[in-house]
Amino acid sequence: MSTIELIGVSRRYGGVTAVDKTDLQIEDGELVTLLGPSGSGKSTILSMIAGLTQPSSGHIKIGGRDVTHVRPAQRNLGIVFQSYALFPHMSVFDNIAFPLSIRGLRKTEIVKRVGKALEQVRLTGLQDRRPSQLSGGQQQRVALARALVFEPEILLLDEPMGALDRKLREEVQLELRQLQRELGVTTLLVTHDQEEALSLSTRVVVLDQGRVQQVDTPVGAYRRPANRFVAGFMGAANIFEGRITPGVGGNSMVMANGESLPCTTGDAVVGPACLVVRPEHIKVLDAAASTGLPGRVLEVVYFGQAARIHIQTDSGMPLVAISDGLESFPMPGQPVRMDWAPEHTWVMAA
Repeated sequence: MSTIELIGVSRRYGGVTAVDKTDLQIEDGELVTLLGPSGSGKSTILSMIAGLTQPSSGHIKIGGRDVTHVRPAQRNLGIVFQSYALFPHMSVFDNIAFPLSIRGLRKTEIVKRVGKALEQVRLTGLQDRRPSQLSGGQQQRVALARALVFEPEILLLDEPMGALDRKLREEVQLELRQLQRELGVTTLLVTHDQEEALSLSTRVVVLDQGRVQQVDTPVGAYRRPANRFVAGFMGAANIFEGRITPGVGGNSMVMANGESLPCTTGDAVVGPACLVVRPEHIKVLDAAASTGLPGRVLEVVYFGQAARIHIQTDSGMPLVAISDGLESFPMPGQPVRMDWAPEHTWVMAA
C-alpha cells in the first residue's frame, strides 16, 4: 500500500511557522495536488514527506510505516524538481539509469528498465543525447523517467512544469495524467497553478499560511469552496456580502445597500453570509432587461475562446463575467444588467 499520512505535522523556522499542525491522508494510487500561494507551506510539506526536511512535530507515514526519522534514500520515493536536476555531462540513458546503478542492478536489467522508461515517456531513440540537446519538454520527460525507473512507491512532483510555456505545459500535463493512471503510482504534486490542479488531480489540498483550508475533489473545491480564501484562490470569483433571508420562492441575499440577490443554500445558511458566483455563470444582459443588477462595463478582455468582461455595479462593486467567444461583446462604458441562476451560486456563512 502506497499511502501517505501526515499526523499533526508542523514545521517551524525560529518564530515562523511554515506548516501548522497538518493532518492529511493520501490514498493508494491517487494524484493529489498541494495548491496555494507562495509561502503557503506546500513545498515544505513535500520536502518533509521526501525526508529532505525534518518536521518540528508530528508524524509521517508511508504505506502505514512511520518514516518521520527515516533517511530519504530509504523511503523509496521518486522526485521531480522544477529545475529537473539532470546531470549535464551524462547522456539521457545514463541520467535515467543513475538510480538503478547506485542500487547495484545488473547491466542487463538496467538496459531493460531504461528502455521501458524511455518508451513510457516517448523518448525512444534519444537515449544518447545530452540534456543540452533536448527541449524543455524532453528534459522534463527525462526527469520523470528517472524518477519512475526504479518503481518507487510514491512520486513527488515539485512544480515540474513551471518552466514550460503554456502550450507545452498543457501537453505534458495530459501525458503525466495518462502515465500516472497507467502506472497507478501514488503521486503528490506541488503547484500554484489553479488550472493545473483542476485538470490533473483526483483531489486538491488548498493551503494558506501553513494551514489546510480545504481537501476536496477539483469540482468540489471550485464549486463549493469552504471559505472566502478558497473561493478567491480557485479561479476568479464574484463574492457578495450580506444576509441570507429565506423566502417562499427561494432564498435571497440582502446586501447593505438593500439590493436583493437570488441564491440557493444547500446547508440552510441564514444570517450574515458570503455569496459566490463564478464569472462563467453571470449573464450580461441589455440595460433594458427587467432582471439583474444594473451596472456599467469597464473593460472587455478578449482571449480567443472567450472574453472577460469587467463591470462595475451602480452601487460601486466590481464584477467579472466570462462570455462565450462567439458572442458579440458590450463596449466599455455601456450600461448593462447582470443576472444568474440561483442554482449556480454558493453560500458560505460569514
